[in-house]
Amino acid sequence: MRVREAKFKDFISISKLQSRHKLKSILNYKYKISTNYLFFSKKNPMGWVLEDKGVIRGFVGNFVKKYSLRNKYFFCSSINSLVVDKKYRQNTYLLLRRYFNQKKISFYLNSTPNDSTYKIWKKLGAKEIPQSTIQKKLLYILKIENIINSYLLKKKFFVPSLIIKLITKIINFIFFKSKNNKDNSNLDYVELNKFDSKVKFFLKKNLEKNKLFLCRDKLWFKMNYNKKDKKKSFIFLILRKKEIVGLISLIENNNDSIDLKRLEIADFIIHEKEKFFFGNIIKKIFLDTRFKRYDVIEAQGFSEKKFNMLKNIFHLEIKLNSFPFLYKSNDEKINKILENNKIWDLSLIDGDNLI
Repeated sequence: MRVREAKFKDFISISKLQSRHKLKSILNYKYKISTNYLFFSKKNPMGWVLEDKGVIRGFVGNFVKKYSLRNKYFFCSSINSLVVDKKYRQNTYLLLRRYFNQKKISFYLNSTPNDSTYKIWKKLGAKEIPQSTIQKKLLYILKIENIINSYLLKKKFFVPSLIIKLITKIINFIFFKSKNNKDNSNLDYVELNKFDSKVKFFLKKNLEKNKLFLCRDKLWFKMNYNKKDKKKSFIFLILRKKEIVGLISLIENNNDSIDLKRLEIADFIIHEKEKFFFGNIIKKIFLDTRFKRYDVIEAQGFSEKKFNMLKNIFHLEIKLNSFPFLYKSNDEKINKILENNKIWDLSLIDGDNLI
């Protein structure tokens, strides 16, 4: 038995392993994991496999991301798809030992912990990310009837369609009556198809130096907003007289098990001067004809300030029962920095949630 670096030729075997444990197949996000690997000049592996007599029995994936904080750069590894066949689970530590001993990684992030991985990470000294908005979700409902049907499907509860339609009409009347909001902001939006110098300048200009900020660079754009990807993605620039004053992006994150078509807000950056005017333009984006096929738009995470700005636009806020995000660093100085709840501004794009 041995642990070695994962290779491209392992993808089919890894996919079969993931399938046995009802996890998302690496074949569905092979473009993203290979792009990430090649961007960092192959210095950090795509992941590691646990192999016994030539058969892959375990896997852990590795996404490397670059962050900035107070004019310093930090490299983060976001863990992906830790999975080991039951007979070999006593050897999980062999995979994690390789994962947590990466060179030039400042800290490690787990954005999709379950009961077992949460316990393992905590035993290894990981801490919960002190960002309360990770445990909350905002919902902007596009199709109420579909939301009700998905909820009933999840609960395995049958309700006649006529009653569902009646409930839909009542909810529409009480909560979602159309309002004629006058938009005097003179803001417009356009879909971004190319990462150019203007976008780069806007992101640099609006960098919050006291926040742990994911570097939005060519890798960020190529990985998350590639039109060839199976998951649809959309990124919009908010403009005032052709000047970029904001950016918002949405990535498809459907829940096929309950037939729910949804979009997640992945990135949200707005110029400080525009925070009082952006509400109507965001609603216009949400109601764009490109989103007719979706049932709901969701937002999770972001700093308290950003979350509260979005809260004024969305219909509902719910509290999540999922495990909190975790972080770990082998450097005590970095651990002290990460303990500060004021530096965090994570959303689902920071982890492996939207791959």
